[in-house]
Formats: sequence, C-alpha cells, structure tokens
Amino acid sequence: AREYQGRYREADTLYQKAFDQADPQKFPDVAAGILLLRAQGKALAGMCQEVPALVKQALKLDHSPVTIRAAGLPSAFCGEARLALPLLENMAKKNPQDTLTNTLALPQTRAADDIFHHRPEQALHDLEAMGNYNMISQQEYLRGLAYLDLHNGASAAEAFRKVTARVGGH
Repeated sequence: AREYQGRYREADTLYQKAFDQADPQKFPDVAAGILLLRAQGKALAGMCQEVPALVKQALKLDHSPVTIRAAGLPSAFCGEARLALPLLENMAKKNPQDTLTNTLALPQTRAADDIFHHRPEQALHDLEAMGNYNMISQQEYLRGLAYLDLHNGASAAEAFRKVTARVGGH
C-alpha cells in the first residue's frame, strides 16, 4: 500500500503541474477536468480523503455538462454523491434526450453511490439503464463490485474479466 501511496504522490505532483498550466482563469473547463481526473484516480483506489475537496473545487471552476458528468463517479465512490447527483438529476430532467447524462453518467453515479452504501441489488438495477455502454464506462467494474458485495464471486470475476479484457479500457 505504501508503494502505491508513493506513486500517487508522484501523480499528484504531475496533476498539480497540469492544473497550473491549464490556467484556471483562462481555461476553467480544462482545469476542472484535470481536478476530476485526479479525483477519479484517487476514488477508484479508495483514497477518498481529498476527493470531496477536488470535486467541489472543480465544480466551483466550471459548471458545464462535461464537468458535472465527470464529478459524479468520484464523488459517489467516496460516499459524497450529494456533491454531483442533484446536478446530474437536474441536467437529466432538463435534457431527457441527453444520452451521456441519462444513459451513462447518472446511472453509473447512482450505482457507485449504491455500492458505497451496500445496496448491491439497487446498483445492479441502476446499471441496467446503461444498456450496452460497457466499453465507454465503468459499468462492468461497478457490476463486479456489486456482485462482490452480494458474495457472488463467479459473477464478479466475469464482470472484472470484461474490464481487463478491453484493449485501451479503463
């Protein structure tokens, strides 16, 4: 674990350099995106301490649909879905034809929140709304986590196998 924390410290330094170069005053969307990439990496690694602050900072810089969608998953993985979920739900309500929000970002944010709160059956139900977007989302990874929470190792292994089998996948 210490080795990975050391690697994340190196990554944090690189993310900070990228953030500084993005110049938040001139390119707030790019700067917010860098913060959210950092937040997602930490969230997926279970290193949630800084994630809420990173998500809040990103959303303070930029409220574009791209930024709001990107804020969902890291906040939900760390038990802070309330930071982005209401924004995503509002976007979905205003734009029911927005596939990226309604079919990808919102269901996977809900599923991640369900997994955090140990509601694996609801997470699997939320993931059904995503259809077959597993190549461009965290759908199978989330499905694997839900199956682990249900103590269904075979189904979890199959979901994780799909994640690792992707060329250029997440």
